[in-house]
Amino acid sequence: DAAGPNARLEQRSGGRIVHSACNSHARREFLKAEKTHPQEAAKALAFYKLLYEVETRSALLKDVDRLEVRQQESVPIWNAFTRWMESDALQKILPKSPLGQALSYLQNHGVALRRYLYDAGLPIDNNQSERTIRPFVIGRRNWTFLGHPKAAAGRLKLFSIASSAHRHGLIVQDYFEDILQKLAYAQQYEPALLQPGSAYLQTLLPDHWAHANTASVSHDRRREREAVAENKQIRFLRRQLLERDQQQPAITASNAS
Repeated sequence: DAAGPNARLEQRSGGRIVHSACNSHARREFLKAEKTHPQEAAKALAFYKLLYEVETRSALLKDVDRLEVRQQESVPIWNAFTRWMESDALQKILPKSPLGQALSYLQNHGVALRRYLYDAGLPIDNNQSERTIRPFVIGRRNWTFLGHPKAAAGRLKLFSIASSAHRHGLIVQDYFEDILQKLAYAQQYEPALLQPGSAYLQTLLPDHWAHANTASVSHDRRREREAVAENKQIRFLRRQLLERDQQQPAITASNAS
């Protein structure tokens, strides 16, 4: 999301890390503005509805095809969204009003919010990440003590790596057994490979490791993710058909008159 530490992490990384902000957070700001500025908030939410529909329809595409769809469909929507935000009417909105705050959020974090348009591997929001950390947030009261204060940082890093491995459909035990052996070997015989940002360390990240170790990718988990995406597409198509059927009587009545 657009939390300050994320932006500072990007600045300190020297270009190795780029910040991709969460559009679900930005959309939520307009939901807060519905009571005070219903028409303007509805317009912004309509733009977001179009953007999310593009993501639903392209969820099962290959990265290169999804990127093309985003360029052809999402970029024009964002351009229209930006023109609307810069219109004269919205310049008169009080900055501290709910709508003013929503517009400021979108404008201040515009680059990070649009970053997914140019990298097919990035999602439109970080909802999946938030779902991933939910078990840890729920259980953190049970994990108050980790034996030693210095153990906490290492434990959390392991949680993060394990969660990423699970999200990429890896058999987590296979993954850890392999990378721990490789890290131990490199530490003893080739420590230069362990320099931050090295190409070697990149190969040990879950997404890169999955391509080189297909036998350790859980196909059941992958099929589960695909099924979720397919069900989402089906719900989207049903909603479109329902909206079309609801509009059809009005069109027929208009023609009859």
